[in-house]
Amino acid sequence: MKTTRSSNRTKSRAVSARSGAARPGYANQFTAKSPRREGRREELKTIEFSSSRLPSRLRAFAACFLAITLGTLIAGCNSPSAVNIELRKQNQVLQDRVNQLTAQNQRELDALAACQRSHPTTAALAPDRLEQLVTTHGITLGKLTGGDNPDSTKSFDSQLQVYVVPIDVDGTPIKAAGTFKVQAFDLDDPTKPLVGSWDFDLDQTRKLFYSQLMLYTYVLDCPFPKSPAHGNLTIRVTFDDALTGREFVSQVQAKVRLATGR
Repeated sequence: MKTTRSSNRTKSRAVSARSGAARPGYANQFTAKSPRREGRREELKTIEFSSSRLPSRLRAFAACFLAITLGTLIAGCNSPSAVNIELRKQNQVLQDRVNQLTAQNQRELDALAACQRSHPTTAALAPDRLEQLVTTHGITLGKLTGGDNPDSTKSFDSQLQVYVVPIDVDGTPIKAAGTFKVQAFDLDDPTKPLVGSWDFDLDQTRKLFYSQLMLYTYVLDCPFPKSPAHGNLTIRVTFDDALTGREFVSQVQAKVRLATGR
């Protein structure tokens, strides 16, 4: 009896399996575990779905969506919008303006540097502070200023030798730095009174100061470009003080020995 019932159950399961395989659309079945509540047994849930119709539709839809998306991206890359074109134009205009202003600024900086090199500036002290310092208030020409002959074999003067020293507010000689300009005039020759002109810069005058024996002065040698026609000359000396920037002028009459026959 028990054998008959077991065989009947086996046959019934086989028939159910065959009938399930023969029915289209319901062939694939699987079970999955899904938790219900904590502490309860996990039950098996049978999920049936069709694998013949639904996946094919999804594949078709996905293919269409991908094609449309790619087409839109390619079209956007190949043909920029009007807004992007306008932005690019504005950016190019601004970049050109920046380049123009940069070049103009560099030209102005170069011009300023060239001007400073050709006209150096010095810081000026306030007048009240200058009064507290020992500064130049004038220049004086020494008694030895006049004609000079470095070559003892000659009987006439070939140059002027100028003794000049700056003085302070009390008339005391001081060794002040500056530049000199010496001019010699022959006032007895109204057609060409200028005999010669000589300039001495800071580097030269620094080496021409003498402070030995009875001398405390600058000694400036001024060779004649040509022998003067008369023995009486007017010597004019201009001194530009390096500290204060002020200019001082003094002049004196000097005698020179002329060459034979002059």
